[in-house]
Amino acid sequence: MTPQEFLGAVRGLRVWQQGGQRAPHKPLLLLYALGRFQAGQTALPFPQVFEGLRILLRDFGPPNPTTPIYPYTYLERTLWHNGVPDELKPRRGEPRKTDLMRHNVVASLAPEVIDLLHSQPDLVGATAHELVDAHFPDSIQEDVLRAVGLNVIAPDWVLARRRRRDPAFRENVLAAYEYRCAVCDFDIAIGRDVIGLEGAHIRWVQADGPPEISNGLALCVLHHKLFDLGAWGIAPDRRILISDRVHGRSKAADDLLGLHGEPLRGPVRAEDCPAETHIRWHEREVFRGRPRQPRAA
Repeated sequence: MTPQEFLGAVRGLRVWQQGGQRAPHKPLLLLYALGRFQAGQTALPFPQVFEGLRILLRDFGPPNPTTPIYPYTYLERTLWHNGVPDELKPRRGEPRKTDLMRHNVVASLAPEVIDLLHSQPDLVGATAHELVDAHFPDSIQEDVLRAVGLNVIAPDWVLARRRRRDPAFRENVLAAYEYRCAVCDFDIAIGRDVIGLEGAHIRWVQADGPPEISNGLALCVLHHKLFDLGAWGIAPDRRILISDRVHGRSKAADDLLGLHGEPLRGPVRAEDCPAETHIRWHEREVFRGRPRQPRAA
């Protein structure tokens, strides 16, 4: 296997695509395996992989319940050896978790991939950055890499291939929201330079979100990351919804919880307000848990 063949297989991962649904199961499993490889581990017992991938899917996957067994079983054979014996393979569906546990099944990256990564160490970083760029927004990509234990730098040629962003999107969104965070009104600038304010996609670029103002929000760095992690979302009437999974005892946490039910600051022009179709996508594919109960008066 050559580096080009390997990267071609990575880019060609078959992921579920229907109705804008997110399906980062295979990319997360491959990232997890790369993280273990960088730590010096190539043999991956099923219980370890199951628990590691379960946590990654909980934190970075879609909100709906999902099983780590699917990617474990169906990640492409050119990249992955799942170690499942023939007698455990059903005609349809995935093997049972209890069977995989009882038989002490051990998986690994494909032997050809392991040999290649040993001979081309830069491929780990290149592959990891291509995967996160293809499946996760900029705001949380480093969080994903840290979660899988990867400490890697993207080579220049990978940065050159990064998913193209519309260069006018950020400026158009910030101007529409008068250069203030739609959640907390953050608007600090140094001279003419706005600091820590970003044009956030409601429906991610990675899910074919369009570069339109109605798919954008002006958000400070903190609320942008929390939005992409599913800590808060938007109600159909454009009020802020805080997830019941969010907790904390600091003033910052209390301030965030206190935003539940508050109106989201809108853009100057009504036609630029967040479109319902994008709000629904975020609610279905990103927002975690359920909206909190209103606080008692």
